[in-house]
Amino acid sequence: MVSVLKINLIRMNRGNKMYRDDMLSRSNKSIISTKSIMCIWLLLKSLVPLVAQNVIGGATADPTAILDLQSNSRGLLMPRMTTAQRTAIINPAVGLMLYNTSLGCVEVNTGVTGNPDWTCLFVVGGQVATLDCAPTAGSYTVPVGIPVSELVLPISYTGGAGGFYSSQAVSSTGVTGLTASIAAGAFGYGAGSIQCRISGTPTEVGVASFALSIGGIDCILELTVQPVGEVSSVNCADAVNTGIVVAGVAVSGMSSTVLYEGGNGGDYSAQTLSSTGVTGLTATLSAGTLANGSGSLVYMITGIPSGAGTASFALSIGGQSCSLNITVAAASVGNC
Repeated sequence: MVSVLKINLIRMNRGNKMYRDDMLSRSNKSIISTKSIMCIWLLLKSLVPLVAQNVIGGATADPTAILDLQSNSRGLLMPRMTTAQRTAIINPAVGLMLYNTSLGCVEVNTGVTGNPDWTCLFVVGGQVATLDCAPTAGSYTVPVGIPVSELVLPISYTGGAGGFYSSQAVSSTGVTGLTASIAAGAFGYGAGSIQCRISGTPTEVGVASFALSIGGIDCILELTVQPVGEVSSVNCADAVNTGIVVAGVAVSGMSSTVLYEGGNGGDYSAQTLSSTGVTGLTATLSAGTLANGSGSLVYMITGIPSGAGTASFALSIGGQSCSLNITVAAASVGNC
């Protein structure tokens, strides 16, 4: 009887323990479930402002802004990079913005992703302390009636402080027919220069003037228009040659001086002439200005003559022509 009672008590204790364990497990699961629900609710609540609006530095965002930055002592600092670094951005998004340190402006991509077009915003007009067109006055010349396209004149300035200058195209006065063009760009800091390209065809002899205004300073750029060079005669027969030309031997540093009469002080163009008869030689004349009256022209002779004989160059200068002949000696044969 006693044994049976002990067995029943043991069974009851085991049953109570199992019941307590089951209740504790259910209670823990309920707590975990409640915590999970609370975490999810807090996460969703925190995401609501990101979907709608956000404010930094204030309490309430402007209703039209997805992000409202509010401060009376600090600003927004954008990504800063050079033009080269900006160009290296692969497929920039339309509307992408940055600060270009090379140009000193905020840029935005107004093109398309595959073909960006970077546009400067908030462009500030540059200022300079001085603008100097004077060094070019009278020191550059062009011939009358001859088209000009590759003449670039530097305009120096001092006191640059960054900022931009706009493009401009100014027509000449005095001698008409020419245009001075300046592409838009940015001033450097301190001293620098701007390139001015001259194009067109001058209509007469005289001075072509261009009224330029850059960086808040005005100046007059002047360009002298010379008559086309003319001579009454050119003398190739009495040309003075320096050095000896030998067949098969490279020629360098040799010159041939040709005399002329009746020069009008006009300009003449550069020439590069190839030899005939004995081939392989070249006569080169640099552009210049004829004297008034008599003068001389210096042709530089270079190349390797193909053989012995006479190398001839057909010269034409100032409306006159002649044949410049250079004797080419046979190569000597050495003794063993």
